[in-house]
Order: sequence, then structure tokens, then C-alpha cells
Amino acid sequence: MILPKFSYLLFIGLGIAMYAIAYKKNCWFGYRTKFSLKNDYNWKVANRIAATCFLVFGFILYWIHQLITSINTIVAAVVSFTVLILVITELILYLLKRRGYFE
Repeated sequence: MILPKFSYLLFIGLGIAMYAIAYKKNCWFGYRTKFSLKNDYNWKVANRIAATCFLVFGFILYWIHQLITSINTIVAAVVSFTVLILVITELILYLLKRRGYFE
């Protein structure tokens, strides 16, 4: 299985792409939720947070891959980090919204 071995590259690549491509709202790439699609400001903030999470978890996956060679463990980490990216991004957006950073 080649995907688990290089999944950290996928996460890092998605993080870089989200910084570069998803900066402007588009119809094909980005962190798309009802909240992020509300306006351009929300879109930029949500995609910056998601991109940062992808990059951080990509580097964490890289170190997990260097320390652990079990494919099952790497697959579990990839799935866990994917869920964590969604949860952390939504949590940060919720907290920012409560503090009045969004309309």
C-alpha cells in the first residue's frame, strides 16, 4: 500500500495548496462549509485554519512514519488526523465567531 507510506506528503501538499489556491473563493477547492461559504472573509479565515492544520498534521504524520513502520498504525493516524482537522477547524471558527470576529 503506497498511500499510507506517503500520506504525510498528501497532507503537506493539501496544506500548501490551500494556502495558495483556496485564498480566493472558488467552486472546486477549499474548506467548504455553510459558515465558510457565507462571505469572503469567512472563506479566507476557514481555509487558513484548515491549511495550517493540514501542514501541522502532515509533519506529525511524517514523524510517526519515521518512528513506526506498521501500516495499520499509519492508516489509523491518517484517519484520526483527518477527523481532527475537521473538528479543530470548526472549533476555532466557533470560538472566533463567539468573540465577534465574524458577522
